[in-house]
Amino acid sequence: MIAEVHHQIDRVWVRTDAGLYHDTPENFHLDCVSVGIGEVLPELPDGAIERIYQQGVRHAIQDGISVVGGGEIRWPLGDEIIERISKLLSAQETRQPVKKKISPEEVKRAEIEQAYVAQAYGELESSALGTPHFYLIDQAEITAAVVHGLKTTPVWCRDEDDAWALRKHTLVQLRKVFADFRSAILVAQRHRADLLAKLDNGGDIDAIKW
Repeated sequence: MIAEVHHQIDRVWVRTDAGLYHDTPENFHLDCVSVGIGEVLPELPDGAIERIYQQGVRHAIQDGISVVGGGEIRWPLGDEIIERISKLLSAQETRQPVKKKISPEEVKRAEIEQAYVAQAYGELESSALGTPHFYLIDQAEITAAVVHGLKTTPVWCRDEDDAWALRKHTLVQLRKVFADFRSAILVAQRHRADLLAKLDNGGDIDAIKW
């Protein structure tokens, strides 16, 4: 899996092959200090609800529908957090001397969140070029080209043969890609909200699946 740091308004997730960390931003900060990570996790900009950093792949800030900002593809703080995942987990456990048993509901909530991130931040499909192509969702040039009405813009995408390339898109094609992005994200958000609502209302955990 691609290691990632996912900062939501009320939660911080660190997902790696070496382990999964999740806690409140306040507790995450305490654990960072205890393992020697001196830099503070940046606050989310006004209107943003989450930052996701997938190591060496993407660094996007979302308002829930669109990408509103980003950062370094190689983010030193994010890399340090990922590198110290084992120490962060130890610090978290030490901070909680009476280890709380993880409930089935918490496990299911984590599964839903992980599936949501994979769908909403993974490759999204669009047939704007006439045949299916796959795009990384946080490409700021797509949004910029649509906003500024650029006539043609090269966009990084892959075809069905898994060949990645910069392919020229007209403004009409970019608007189609942008619309497909928004639609796919909304579908993922609604599905996530529906599943979490079922979980919160005491639904059958085994029947709640992404």
